[in-house]
Amino acid sequence: MSELPWWAERLRQIRHEQGRTLEDVGEKAGVSRHYLSALECGHHVPRIDTVRSIAKALGGDVLITGRRRRRSRPSIVSRFSPDQNADSSQ
Repeated sequence: MSELPWWAERLRQIRHEQGRTLEDVGEKAGVSRHYLSALECGHHVPRIDTVRSIAKALGGDVLITGRRRRRSRPSIVSRFSPDQNADSSQ
């Protein structure tokens, strides 16, 4: 079995650290529980707007940087810093 992408592991880790369910985060992000589970298992690669919605649902943000070397696509850097005073039930 192959390794999970770093972002899939990080997504699950953050959700578990917050004690949140797939249903809760999916509802707040506007995605289904099944799709969120598939992302955490590395079965799908989300679009950037989906990444932002999930990050917002978890109380964080996503930073998009400049271009990677030898590639024409923008590079996405993992940055998640939830508001420590945020109420996860909002």
